[in-house]
Amino acid sequence: MSWLKTVLPTRALHWVGAGVVFAVAGIFGAILFVWSGVYNIAAIDPHVPAVNWLITVAKVNSIDRHSNDVPARPPLDQPAQVQRGAVQFDMECGACHGTPAAPQTGLLRNMRPRPPKLSEVVDRHTSKELFWIVKHGIKYTGMPGWPAPERDDEVWSMVTFLEQIQDMKPDAYRQLANTDPERPPAGAPDGLQTCARCHGYDGHGKGKGAYPILSIQEKEYLSRSLQAYADDHRHSGTMGPIASGLSDKQMDRLATWYANQPSDDLPDDTSPASELVMRGKKIAEKGLPDQDVEACISCHVRAKGRRFDIVFPNLEGQYANYIADQLLAWKTRGRGRTREGQLMKPMSDISHNLSNQEIRAVAAYFATAK
Repeated sequence: MSWLKTVLPTRALHWVGAGVVFAVAGIFGAILFVWSGVYNIAAIDPHVPAVNWLITVAKVNSIDRHSNDVPARPPLDQPAQVQRGAVQFDMECGACHGTPAAPQTGLLRNMRPRPPKLSEVVDRHTSKELFWIVKHGIKYTGMPGWPAPERDDEVWSMVTFLEQIQDMKPDAYRQLANTDPERPPAGAPDGLQTCARCHGYDGHGKGKGAYPILSIQEKEYLSRSLQAYADDHRHSGTMGPIASGLSDKQMDRLATWYANQPSDDLPDDTSPASELVMRGKKIAEKGLPDQDVEACISCHVRAKGRRFDIVFPNLEGQYANYIADQLLAWKTRGRGRTREGQLMKPMSDISHNLSNQEIRAVAAYFATAK
C-alpha cells in the first residue's frame, strides 16, 4: 500500500485501514451468524422487521428492474385469454392464493411468506410486472415459474385474467373456470372430466375460441398431439402437465372419444367481414409467394385429410380466435418443434412472414369454411 501514501495523507490512510477492518469483521460476523443457526427459520414465527424489510425491498426492486425487458402484449383475443387464464388459475394457483369463489384456507397463514390474496395486491403491479412474475416465479416463496416458459401467449392469458380478478363475482368466476363440470356421460374414458373443463364433453370448446374444436380432428392427430405435449415437443403450461400424467392407453381412449363426437352442429363463430374472409381465402389457397408464404391447403387439406403420411389438423370450422392465437404463438416460436410443424417449411417461419392482419384474415376464412 506504499503507493497510497503518495496520494493520501496519514489520517486518511488510518480511516481506509479501519474501513477495511470493519468490512472484513462484518463479513466474518455474517458468516458466523448464518453458520451458528441462531436465526429462527420456523414458519410459525414471522421474520424480524429488518429481515422482512430486506426481502421485500430486494423482491420489489428485482421485479421492477427485470420487467422492463418484457415485450409488448401481443394482439390476442381478450375474452379467450380471460377464460383460459381462469381455468389455469383455478387448477394451479387458487389453492394458495384463493379465488373469488373460495377464500384462502387457514393453513396458509403459517406460510412464510404468506401467499398474497391476489385480488388485493394485483393493482400494485403493471401488466409487464405481472407477466414477469407469472413467467419466472419468485425464489424462496413457493411461487413457481410457468411450466412452459416458451408460451408467452399463455402467460399473457393469465395476466389478462388477473387484471380482472379484483371485481370478479363468485358466480362469474365459477362459470369462467368451469369449477363444477357436469358428470361424464355413460361410457366416458378415464380423465374425460378434466378435459371437459376446457373442451367440453362434445369437444366443441365451449364456443368462445379459447379452446379448439376437437371433434373436427382425426383420432391420430389428437393422439399424436397429446403425446407431443407429454414429451414437451409441443409446449404448453396447461396441456403439458395434464398430458404427461396420461398413459398411452388413456391418450388413445380420449383421442377416440373426441374424434368420434359429431361435428355437424358446431357453435357459430363471430361472423367476420366478407372482405377479410376473401383475403384469407386467397392466402389459404394460393399463399403469398412474394412473402415466402405457401398456401395453407398444401398441408391442411379438406375433411381431416393427411399428406406425406402425416396427419395435419383440419382448420375448416375451427374458431377464428383460436387459429389466430395459435398462429401468433407460432410467430413467436413458442409452440415447439413437432414433426408436423417442421415437415415442409416450418410453421414458425410461415407465421413470421404474415402480418397480424393477414393472420386474422386466414383465421376468418377457415372459421367460415365449414
